[in-house]
Amino acid sequence: MKTTPERAIDPILEALEGGGPPRVQREIFGIRLYDQIISRDLTEIPEIMAAVRETHGPILELTSGSGRLTRSLSPLGREMSVAEADMTGPKLEETYGCVVLGASYATLLEPRRRKKLFREVNRCLAPEGRFLMSVVNADHRAELEVINRGATISQLDQDSFFVTVESRDALNGALHVSMSHISFNEHGTYRSSEYTSDIAFVSTELIEEELSAEGLGVLERRPITVDPETAGIQELNLWVCAGNQQGQTEVEDRP
Repeated sequence: MKTTPERAIDPILEALEGGGPPRVQREIFGIRLYDQIISRDLTEIPEIMAAVRETHGPILELTSGSGRLTRSLSPLGREMSVAEADMTGPKLEETYGCVVLGASYATLLEPRRRKKLFREVNRCLAPEGRFLMSVVNADHRAELEVINRGATISQLDQDSFFVTVESRDALNGALHVSMSHISFNEHGTYRSSEYTSDIAFVSTELIEEELSAEGLGVLERRPITVDPETAGIQELNLWVCAGNQQGQTEVEDRP
């Protein structure tokens, strides 16, 4: 096996020059790869669909990505809109009966962006509407301060696969993910791209405080079935939220 010469030299030159591809370009590549990886993952979809069916009126899906969740929501036959989590672009004036944010995306946002998200969701949520959000319970503390997971190799398609290495710093509540995407072409050459992320796990108490500060309350937390092979996730829940006027004194946790 051999590398393509003109591609192999690029990272070397970038390292020598102290540069690299533009940040936006790297993010786009990473987002596309992530969408491809999770496209066949059904985690959280059954639980989200069950909760959506309990609501009425238009649906707003946040961070729809490649349409993994959209494909399940569309057959419901309800009016649907999509928007990014940072609510950029034209203001959403519609009143939605259900706002959905999957993939535990809220916990990946910086506090300022997360608060803005909650504020905008509350503004465009119908009086009886529901905000559905999947959240990783980061309050679990592992016995070891650092948990390392061996490399996982997964095939994306006939000519490419990726290698994922994850380690969790339980003491600081963070997950480090390193992913190598390797693709082959018809002439026996290959190209490898590396992506790394440090993900901070946000405590559920903090998320609840931020929701409340922006006018939202948690009605209940429903358990989401998680693939045993998923690293670093010991508990995943679907939070069913509403305006504070509909909130209750004690949050219901479903078994």
